[in-house]
Amino acid sequence: MKNIILILFLAIFNIMFAQTTTSLTFHSEILNEDRNIRIHLPKSFDLSEKNKYPLTLVLDGEYLFYSIMGVGEVLTTRKIIPESIVVGIDQNYIVKKPYSARWIDCSYDQKSGEISEKGKKFQTFIVKELLPFLIKNYKVGKFRTIAGHSFTANYINYFLDSSIFNGFIAISPYIPSSLESYIEKSIKNADKNIYYFVCTGENDLSGHIAQIKKQDSTIFSKTKNPNFHYKIKDYIGESHMSLTTRGISDALSQIYLDYSPLYTLEMENELVKEDDLILYLTKRYKNIETTYGLSIPFREDDINSISWIIEEKENWDKLKQLGEIEIDLFPESVYGYFMVALSEEKKNNLSVALKYYKKGYKKLGDEIVNKSDFYADIERVEALLKKEK
Repeated sequence: MKNIILILFLAIFNIMFAQTTTSLTFHSEILNEDRNIRIHLPKSFDLSEKNKYPLTLVLDGEYLFYSIMGVGEVLTTRKIIPESIVVGIDQNYIVKKPYSARWIDCSYDQKSGEISEKGKKFQTFIVKELLPFLIKNYKVGKFRTIAGHSFTANYINYFLDSSIFNGFIAISPYIPSSLESYIEKSIKNADKNIYYFVCTGENDLSGHIAQIKKQDSTIFSKTKNPNFHYKIKDYIGESHMSLTTRGISDALSQIYLDYSPLYTLEMENELVKEDDLILYLTKRYKNIETTYGLSIPFREDDINSISWIIEEKENWDKLKQLGEIEIDLFPESVYGYFMVALSEEKKNNLSVALKYYKKGYKKLGDEIVNKSDFYADIERVEALLKKEK
């Protein structure tokens, strides 16, 4: 019976992902070989629509692709990151014993830090063949991330000084010291938003741990550029391979740092300092459009996040303005009506306040367990109006 349930579960799982995940053979004229490419499309993907999606290009596609795809689906469902296209390049098959493709694709000179001729060809393949193919056929937008693990995590740095990628996910890289000046220069000269995530762990390879921590202090954390958004994580108990699953949620959250809902970012101390939170929110959403190529309306969670701060500041005119924005965007939600109502109540416009409290209360379903708490606002204002009479 257990086996039947397991088979049924796997069948449902395969059907669900078969709708959006494919694998294809891509012939590269530059590499003069066929490469296996894995592609995961967002659920809303439709060739007839004009929407464009962010891209995550994953090296070590045989395993890292699935980590990023799976975690990405969870974070997308929670609205923490946007829907995106995930593409993996397989590199873990033997080309010439004992070397797998990854060692040839991403090779460099250890002493000089210079990318090898074979590494340059692989880079050209990505830029000149694979990306144009994805842009043409899969509606890839302007925001693109590249991810790698260990040896391939070092390779992604060779794209830092280009305009090809905006996001970089380096899972336990070993970046040679000879590459440090190039990375530092690239960070300093960045004239667009770059989001960079690197991680290691307590049980990672010892050489990787030492190099990552050194470069964190001497380059990544030290080099200042407001366009460079950097995060490092050092996980307790994690090994070189377990990092390929453990670090992905933090990695994607960092890449989409300026997209994520405010409640996920623990920004309350910073938001309190803002003079005009509605203007702040407007600028944040403009930045989402500029950086990620995504034009989206204010999210209700973000409106509610700043409403509490505006209320604490007792800026009743701004609270009313925010409530009107929420009513316009989310007319079936109670919160916009109660923002306007509270604002009017505090300004002693009790009749207007009562009207909005009642409008909001009507939006509550019978399943709301604390419905009486909302009605208490109506009773309070009604009592105040009776006193005025």
